Amino acid sequence: MKQVKNSGKPFGIELAFTSENVEKDFQNAIKARATEFESLTQKPWGQKVGYLLDNNDFLIEICSPMKSE
Repeated sequence: MKQVKNSGKPFGIELAFTSENVEKDFQNAIKARATEFESLTQKPWGQKVGYLLDNNDFLIEICSPMKSE
């Protein structure tokens, strides 16, 4: 696979993954050489969300599941 040159901006694609343990999975991704793009934050609706860039500069979202009411 051809590497995309790092321009400092995310590529035009976002992949999102839900996790029951967002903090652990976020740190595991960083240990696996992902780069933190936006740190984990708690959204007003209660969801935890963080963003990473993979080795091809694809934007990866790791978030907790949305709670249904």
